[in-house]
Amino acid sequence: MIGLLLAHLFLIGLFITPSDKLLGLLINYDGEFLIANEVPEAVETYLVTNRVPVDGDYQLNSSSKAKLMLGILQLRKERFMTDSERMALDMNLLNYGDGIVGIRAGSEYYYKKPLTEASDKEWITLVNLQKIFAKK
Repeated sequence: MIGLLLAHLFLIGLFITPSDKLLGLLINYDGEFLIANEVPEAVETYLVTNRVPVDGDYQLNSSSKAKLMLGILQLRKERFMTDSERMALDMNLLNYGDGIVGIRAGSEYYYKKPLTEASDKEWITLVNLQKIFAKK
């Protein structure tokens, strides 16, 4: 009975934990995660208008704990997030291979500069570039 209660409290804790904290538990990244208002309007408009999919990797880690956290993130994404928040979450989960996860890490790796200094064209390239590494 106590085990069931603890499991229930753990699940409730996961649901009320901010998304960026859950991402921090899943992804080994020292920086801050992208939030919706950081995506340049021109980039968001381009991606939406041209129907460019931003597909975060929701299978990053195969452990049961990670699967549970990613499942909760997907549930939050589908039920409780705005389109801009969904796009930012997926950008944080873009997988470029070799442990490079998230658009910020992609910018540092490929452009050798922080995402805040990347042009709109570089943002869009990073979104499209991850498709090479996407799991089929």
